[in-house]
Amino acid sequence: MNLERLELREMPHHGMGDGPVPDPNSIEISTDTTTTDTPPVEDVTATPAIQIDVAQDIVPLNHDSGEAKHSISGFVFLDKDNDSIKDDGETGIAGVTIQVEGTLADGTKVAAASITTDATGKYTFDQLRAGTYTITEVQPANTDDGGDSLGTPFQGKVENDRLTVTIPSSTTSVSGTGFNFGETTRSSLSGKVYNDKNRNGTFDTGDSGIAGV
Repeated sequence: MNLERLELREMPHHGMGDGPVPDPNSIEISTDTTTTDTPPVEDVTATPAIQIDVAQDIVPLNHDSGEAKHSISGFVFLDKDNDSIKDDGETGIAGVTIQVEGTLADGTKVAAASITTDATGKYTFDQLRAGTYTITEVQPANTDDGGDSLGTPFQGKVENDRLTVTIPSSTTSVSGTGFNFGETTRSSLSGKVYNDKNRNGTFDTGDSGIAGV
């Protein structure tokens, strides 16, 4: 880098002499040039931002986001005629575990939750936001698996002991009902192996059973 220094000096006024008489108002200007070495400025390139992939959020089932909340309910019941429909007179099964998990419409995962059916065999999941939910039944003891069914108005699909239900976006709360799990009672078969003394095919008095058969 070149630096110039300016020096201002007033010229004296002389009334006599052989040389030219300078202007009494003149100023002499002289320059002194100094060279200094300045290190070059480094080229600074902005460091690109680091992109971090954050694990997808998981929210509790009853997370309050200000959106309309919906519900899904149904029964676990003894389906006497095994038609997957809870008819009048068909009794519910209390204490059955029902599990739910899902994914909201925006892709956020919903933490799994579970409840048990009440004394009438009914279960209800409420405070649900728009999304797709999987409702799974834990097979109750001493029953065989019957037919399961989708309720209304939500759409979905039926698998063994599992219902997949989609709740569409809505500005008002909607209640889905009739998402049921039917069960059948286990049949039994009994009889006797015995010595039919009179060979009449009936276990009569005096006929004796045969053990260890």
